[in-house]
Parts: sequence; structure tokens; C-alpha cells
Amino acid sequence: MKKKLLILGLLIGSLSFMAFKIFNTNKVTSCNKNLRSIKSNTCLGSDFLDFSNIVDPRDIVYKVESRFLSTISKSDLNKAETIIDILPKKATESIESYYYARVSILDDHVETDRRAYADSEVLTAAQIDLLNSTNDSGNIYIKSDYKIRGGGSLYDRQLTYFISIVPHQQAEYQDGHESMISYLREHTEEEVKIIKKGSLKGGKVRFTITADGQVSKVELTSTSGYPSIDKKLVEIVENIPGNWTPASNEEGEKVDQELVFFFGQMGC
Repeated sequence: MKKKLLILGLLIGSLSFMAFKIFNTNKVTSCNKNLRSIKSNTCLGSDFLDFSNIVDPRDIVYKVESRFLSTISKSDLNKAETIIDILPKKATESIESYYYARVSILDDHVETDRRAYADSEVLTAAQIDLLNSTNDSGNIYIKSDYKIRGGGSLYDRQLTYFISIVPHQQAEYQDGHESMISYLREHTEEEVKIIKKGSLKGGKVRFTITADGQVSKVELTSTSGYPSIDKKLVEIVENIPGNWTPASNEEGEKVDQELVFFFGQMGC
């Protein structure tokens, strides 16, 4: 009798163990499925929170200066007799002779129909009159075909130059240039957080510092690629705090000066 009870006890224990194992196996399988589901959703969440494609604000360039890097003062422009007197020295030092020279007035970077031609580097009366008609601040374009010597031979080449005319004494922000750039950066902190790599264009805002030191004629001339940022750029230039010392000509008279606020990445 005891033997039969022992066998029956072992049988019941075995069946209980098997039932427990099957139950736990199903439970683990179910948990694993849930874990895989959670892991999959976590991956989607990681993609959503991936900021690696966002531009670092420190890589965004803020500049306020004349429209073009090459400049000439209005007083020097009025004394020019050849295009050599206007162009940077490095652009002309190796040139042997010129076929012609075209001088044009620009609207920002766009050539207007105000232009005159010469058959050499020497400015004609029409070109001199055209240049003298410009204001103390503006932009001009010079184009010429020429011959250059190299290795004992002459080669045909072409030059094109965009040049900004600047007053004899340029306008200055009284709190300092760096203070102005800091203001522009600080007041676009929120807007730049949406900029993605490869999508930022070279935004440009043109404005004038008048003869009485006021900011006027604020105009977006080139989009950043983000309308909300474009709007903000114009707004912060219109409301820049502090005072400006206006530009002046060679006689000391106060004159207007056109400046450009450049916003973008290196290479824009």
C-alpha cells in the first residue's frame, strides 16, 4: 500500500512540474514578444529624437559689411582714370594688355542697363560720368578680356569683378561690431533650432544707415531657405538697439551708407 502511495505521489509531482514548465514557457514567450515590440518602438523613438542632422548654431555665420569683399572709396573712385585704378592690385599685376572694359552699375548683385564700354583699360568720358554719378554707397561691376603672359607666351583671359563703393569714413555701430553680432545671434537662437544640414541658404538683409544715424530701407534680398527665419532677420535689423555714427564723405559731410547683414554657413 505504501508503495502504491509513493508511486502516486511521484506521478502527481511530475505532472505538476510539467504543467509549471509549460506555463512559464508560454509566459516567457509572451514577454519576449512584448520586449521585441517595445524595442522596435524604442528604435522609432530614437530616430525621431536624432539631432545629428541639425546645424550647430556655432557654425552659422553672422556678418554685417559692404555687399562685396572688394571695395573702393567714393573719393578714390572719382579719381580713377583706368579700370586698373579701381580693381584690386592682385587682379591686374600680370596683365599685358586689355581688349575692352565694361563698367556697370549694380542693383545689389544684378547688373542694370546703366553701363558703358571702352576698347582698352582707359576709362572713356562716358564711363567716368557713369562712375561719378554714383552715390557714396553702391555697387559696380567691371568686366574685361585681356592678355596675360605665361611661359613666354600670351594667353587670352577674362576678368569679372563685383565691387562695393564705400564712403570715405564708413558708418559705425557705437556699441562695437562684436556687440552688434552678439545681438543678432542672441535674437535668432530659437529660430535656428529648426535648420537642417544642407538646407540653409545664404540669407541677406540689405539696410541703410542714414546721414542722421538711423536704420532705414531694411529689405530681404536673399532668402535663408526658411521663411520664418527670413522674417526674423528683417525684424531684428529693423529693431537693432543702440546708436550708429553715420558715414561721411571726404569733405566731412554726413552721408547714407548701405550695408548687408549676411546669415548662413561657410561657403554660402
